[in-house]
Amino acid sequence: MGWTGGYVLLGVLIAPYLRKFGAYTIPDFLDARYGGKIPRLVGTIATLITSFTYLVAQITGVGIIASRLLGLPFEVGVFLGLVGILVCSLLGGMKAVTWTQVAQYIVLIIAYLIPVTVLSFKYTGNPISQISYGFALQGIEQKFAQLRDDPKEQEVREIHKKKAEELKAKIAALP
Repeated sequence: MGWTGGYVLLGVLIAPYLRKFGAYTIPDFLDARYGGKIPRLVGTIATLITSFTYLVAQITGVGIIASRLLGLPFEVGVFLGLVGILVCSLLGGMKAVTWTQVAQYIVLIIAYLIPVTVLSFKYTGNPISQISYGFALQGIEQKFAQLRDDPKEQEVREIHKKKAEELKAKIAALP
């Protein structure tokens, strides 16, 4: 989600200003704004590093998903994912890649919403989790109040307090 959120922020906060400036990429903007090849090269390198990091995360995800769902080794899953991306982009071009990303985000949104909706309906009787959030917090607060007075909870807290004191003494003894 962090990568996706970063791209959304990039699209919302930077892309409109690039377009107003008349540049389509960050290296174009840096070249036009600061002139010369060095700012353009720095922008290109930064863009490549960011894109490569995003690509590594995507391909790792493809390998993990393929290995878990299909029972294939991780390396074979990565290879099949790359072949799928290559075929999709060769046959359909960038338009197909864009629509594939749209389909991925729709699947992700549904995958996040289904468990939240089911859990919300199960525990509050309301499928819209945002509406039932206050009721859930009240239930959590009541459960916390029950646990606070439970003797077993006090015993566990004492055990953890003793372990924390032992660790604190070990840390203090370090050179």
